[in-house]
Amino acid sequence: MIDLTQSDYNGPSLLYPNGGEVFFNNQIEIVWTEPASLTVSDDLHWYKIFFTESYSRLKQPEWNQIAVVPIGNTSFTWNMSPFVKGNKCRIGMRAVNHKGKRSKISISAANFYIQDKRLPKPSVLDPHNGYSYFSYVPIILDPLGVVGQCSERAFYQIYYSSKEQGVDWTLLYSNLSISTKPIRWDIRNLNSSDDYVLKIELVDDNNISEPVFVENIKINTLNYYLVDTCPPVGTIKIINNDEYIKDRDVIINTKAYDATIGTDVIRVEQLNINSSGNTTDVGPYQSLSDLSTWHIKGNDGVKLIQARFRDFAGNIVLNSVEKEFFRTYKSLNNIEVTSFLSDTETGDVRLWTAFGGTRPQLYLNTALLSNVDGEVTALEFFEGILYVAIKNDDNEGILQRYIGGTINTVYDLDSVDSVINTMVVFDNKLFLGLANGRLLSFNGSTISSENSNNLFDYSIYYLATDDNIIYIFLDNYKNIYIMRKNSQGVYFFSEITVD
Repeated sequence: MIDLTQSDYNGPSLLYPNGGEVFFNNQIEIVWTEPASLTVSDDLHWYKIFFTESYSRLKQPEWNQIAVVPIGNTSFTWNMSPFVKGNKCRIGMRAVNHKGKRSKISISAANFYIQDKRLPKPSVLDPHNGYSYFSYVPIILDPLGVVGQCSERAFYQIYYSSKEQGVDWTLLYSNLSISTKPIRWDIRNLNSSDDYVLKIELVDDNNISEPVFVENIKINTLNYYLVDTCPPVGTIKIINNDEYIKDRDVIINTKAYDATIGTDVIRVEQLNINSSGNTTDVGPYQSLSDLSTWHIKGNDGVKLIQARFRDFAGNIVLNSVEKEFFRTYKSLNNIEVTSFLSDTETGDVRLWTAFGGTRPQLYLNTALLSNVDGEVTALEFFEGILYVAIKNDDNEGILQRYIGGTINTVYDLDSVDSVINTMVVFDNKLFLGLANGRLLSFNGSTISSENSNNLFDYSIYYLATDDNIIYIFLDNYKNIYIMRKNSQGVYFFSEITVD
């Protein structure tokens, strides 16, 4: 057992390994910094280096001494035995002198790994270093980078951290299969910061891969919008409800659901049903809770107890009398948002929103810009102009653009199921993904087909790019295509199949 007694004697600071590293039964280069006080002392000093493969904060580690190194050195190469392995490994070291003084042990900040099998390093297609995100971060892992190089029992683990926010490595996803589908990491509840880091590892029963780090992820949750136009729905139930009661105080159980941002408050209402005309007694708005009380008012008769729920955007179910109503966007009814787009073309974050219904409209932030000719299926900026994709009654696509306060048609797509589901800018062109599986490009004047010889079997429902390649997602949720440009300027496709 290593003697852990120590004095105030200064020791080295261990720099490497410092946690998270993966070694494969060969060598570890141990690196440290020397304490300045050792250079002015007349005592004889040296460093002792220790190793444990079963570190635990709950009990004293079993340290094994692996080297003694004279002062004046800041590194040591340890040639490991082929029988050494573990996933709770740490290095410790301290200074000692000929008088028997021992410094405090400097220990690796976290566990590192020694294993006898090398797993492939994960291949990460998205996200990217230094990119900004507002509400969701896409995480796309490329299975082609690891298939055939590991067992079927291997899986991904994903962690995140932020020094500025004081967030140590926190497990985000575990047990993700190699063929996992693209993930949308919900970041709306995270504090804004520009130093978030993702760590992705591949793990099997006994080994762990070298991690991939995606660094300097900028999360700015102050500038995202939640488009919420629909009121919450809920239920109300009187506990021990009988058809006839004489006690006027009743206990009410309520539950509510809002798909976007949650229910804020509830108001209990009493409808008095009379032959001479119905009247209503209304209570105050109060915080939503599972149980509340209500005192039945008025004379004997039929009473209907009901609840009205309001969400954080102010949406509430209306009746023909009450006009208390607030909408995040000034539309007349609870109309579905069919497409939206945020941009910073003017330096400020702007939100373009298209509403459906019988009278489709286009908004900028909360201002109505224009009525549109049909349901808007996609919005995208190209060369500083907002392009609007419209679906007509024949399920065909129309490409329009918004200039100078008006919307003009650029191109009519008259083929079957030519609805434009998605648009993205790549290679100085506007690419259009259609419901019939066609991928088109628009250079500002003409439209060309890019996959006439490689027509997809399913609709293209989403396009994304990192400025080097286009990711093409089909609506069967299994096929992902990558489109690149070769040295001759010709686009070519490769497929990723997700089980």
